[in-house]
Amino acid sequence: MSDGKYQRLCKTAESLANERRRQTERMRELAAIVDRLGAEYHGAAPALRRAVLAYGSRLQPPDDDDDD
Repeated sequence: MSDGKYQRLCKTAESLANERRRQTERMRELAAIVDRLGAEYHGAAPALRRAVLAYGSRLQPPDDDDDD
């Protein structure tokens, strides 16, 4: 960012928190859809397992060690 090539999308802490909440809600909705697909189509459950694991790992609380 020091070269001026990139621009912050969320300029304030409040807008960052709002965007994080929005993205988390979107991930929860997608995880629910994938879960429902697995329940309705048992044959697809093994193929959907990777998606469930990926969404589950992204829904973990973030480490707030870095305060940029």
